[in-house]
Amino acid sequence: MSRRLLAPLILLLASALAPPAAEASTLRVSPVSLDLPTGQNAAILTLFNDDAALLNVQVRVFRWRQVDGKDLLEPTTGVVASPPIAAIAAGAQRTVRVVRLDPKLPEKQEAYRLIVDELPPTVSQPGRQVTLLMRHSIPLFFAATPDKARVTWRLAPSGAVETLSVTNTGGRHLRVSNLRVISGSGQVLAERKGLVGYALPGSTMAWPLDAFPPSTGLHLTADTDIGPLDAPVAGD
Repeated sequence: MSRRLLAPLILLLASALAPPAAEASTLRVSPVSLDLPTGQNAAILTLFNDDAALLNVQVRVFRWRQVDGKDLLEPTTGVVASPPIAAIAAGAQRTVRVVRLDPKLPEKQEAYRLIVDELPPTVSQPGRQVTLLMRHSIPLFFAATPDKARVTWRLAPSGAVETLSVTNTGGRHLRVSNLRVISGSGQVLAERKGLVGYALPGSTMAWPLDAFPPSTGLHLTADTDIGPLDAPVAGD
C-alpha cells in the first residue's frame, strides 16, 4: 500500500476508535435556594430542559445537619417532592411541589437539601455523544420563628492549614461567601472566594484555610444572606 493511501486510512481508524465527545447537560433549576417563612410548608421548584433531547430527572429530599464540623445528609420522609421522577421534553419545563408533611411549626429552623439528578438515558443511541449528567443540590429551609443567626468564630491550627470554626446559637442559618481573615494591621492573611458554606442553627461548622503566621487582633469579613459581616475571631 502506498504512503498516500496509508495516511488517510490511519486517520480514519483513529477517528473511529476515539471515545465519543462529552457534552454538558442543560438541566437548569429555579430557584437555587428555598428559604420559606414561618408557617409556609410548601414550595415549587421548576426544572428546565434546555437540551434538544428528552431528560429524565429524579428529585430526592434529605435532612441536612452539621455534625463534628461537617455537613451530613440523611434520608427523610418528613418532606416529600412530587413527582419524585419526571420526564421533561426538549425545550420544556416541569414543576415539582415540595411539601413538609407535619402541619405543626418546627421547634427551630429545619434544613434540608433537594438533590436533583439527571438520570442516564434508558437506551443508548448509536453515535450519541456522552453526556455529563448534572446534579443540583438545593438548600431548603423551613422557618420556626423570625429569629436570627447568632455566630461566634474561632481559628485553630490543624496541620498545614488553619481551621475556621463557626458556632451558630441562633434560630436560623447563616450563608457565608467571599470570606477574608484580616490582621490587626489590616493585612489579608487568608481568603476564600465565592460560596464558603452555611452555618446551620444549633450547629458548629468548620472550614479549612491556608496557613498563615501568628497575628493579633484578628477579624474576618464576609458576605452573608443578611448583609456584610465584620466580626472578631478568637484563636487557640
